[in-house]
Amino acid sequence: MKTIDDKIRDVINNTKPEFGVIHGNRRFRKGRTGTRIIFFNSYKNGALLACEGGLEESHTLLMEFDESITKYFLQPFQIDFDGFSYTPDALVIHTDLTVSLREVKPSCKAILPKITAQHQHIRVACQNHGLPFSIYTEKESQEEPYLYNRTFLYRSVRTKISTYDLDIAFQKLISEKDSIQTVFDARQCVSDLNLHPLVIDRMLFDGVLKFDEKKKLHPNSKVTLS
Repeated sequence: MKTIDDKIRDVINNTKPEFGVIHGNRRFRKGRTGTRIIFFNSYKNGALLACEGGLEESHTLLMEFDESITKYFLQPFQIDFDGFSYTPDALVIHTDLTVSLREVKPSCKAILPKITAQHQHIRVACQNHGLPFSIYTEKESQEEPYLYNRTFLYRSVRTKISTYDLDIAFQKLISEKDSIQTVFDARQCVSDLNLHPLVIDRMLFDGVLKFDEKKKLHPNSKVTLS
């Protein structure tokens, strides 16, 4: 019988896209009765990922923005316990090469006695393998302005913007650094270069342009070059 460590290695080494989609342990498809399936375009994984509902989609979006995460796998494998089986919602690979498991659950369900008892079994099993285990609810994912900013900027990642456009935009912003105060200023600065219209959004996503992430992003948001 494969251990959790064996299953993690299998997922990391053998998971590949099929026709542009990375499927987890449970294969989802649109139109499945009673389930809302969302195919998320993952920049970090270079493929579409099947999310089971809006909360999983929000969590996936968060992982795309988390600089401590290099890659992740949704619904990676099944773990069998005495009396129940469990499929983690995410296997996360961190920049320090450590891995962790995550559960995505609405807070109203996460507090149910049966669920909390199962989570305790899962947490102990993870501890025995040196794996951090965390539970993610809507409280972490759906707080404004974070969700709005992430959703707004992520469109620039799903669009192909050339390195050339990004480099040219950066050089222009550097040359006029003293006059760049807001998002609007940055867009105006590169407007005459015939670059991709989302190039500034991509620079905000990549952190080349910094803004106050605790506030809702808008044209008059203050920005600085990193």
